[in-house]
Amino acid sequence: MAVSNYSGSSTITAPNSEESTELAGLRGDGRKPGAVSETVIVETVDRIVSKYSIDRIIHMKVDTEGNDGRVMYGADQTLTRHKVTTAVLEYDRTAWGSVYGTPLRAVVSWLDKRGYDSYFIADGNLIRLSSGDSTVSSGWWQDQSYGRTAWSNIWVSLRSSACARKTIAAFAAKNDVIPSACYFM
Repeated sequence: MAVSNYSGSSTITAPNSEESTELAGLRGDGRKPGAVSETVIVETVDRIVSKYSIDRIIHMKVDTEGNDGRVMYGADQTLTRHKVTTAVLEYDRTAWGSVYGTPLRAVVSWLDKRGYDSYFIADGNLIRLSSGDSTVSSGWWQDQSYGRTAWSNIWVSLRSSACARKTIAAFAAKNDVIPSACYFM
């Protein structure tokens, strides 16, 4: 099964190599010589949460080779209802900026309006990307942050979460351990 912003089926492609699955995805990399393809079921996070009556997601890890924004868009109701406490998205400037991905700035703004803050995780620091004020639509974005690195993780947290505040404090103290209170809230 694959997760995206729609439900149905799609073709997933991957290099025909045991070296790496990093290029596997729904985005059509099958044009590479020797790529293999398979039809898979595609679901949204919202449909999975509804189908299995999931009340809360403490942490969601998304690593979909540039389609992370689409996965988040497919979690619209789950995020709007604040069922997710934290998430980590893999950010690759090339993939997110391509025709296959969704621009990071658009995803950060969309999450901001749902009550989530977004941060680059870089060099042991959290670099805030969101405004923290869902009424702000422009003026907070720093373009140098957007192009800061070719690859990084984006940490997303529910703005009202005690876990988020504790994690930010842990990063500020250079403590790499996520506070255990986050897992037992």
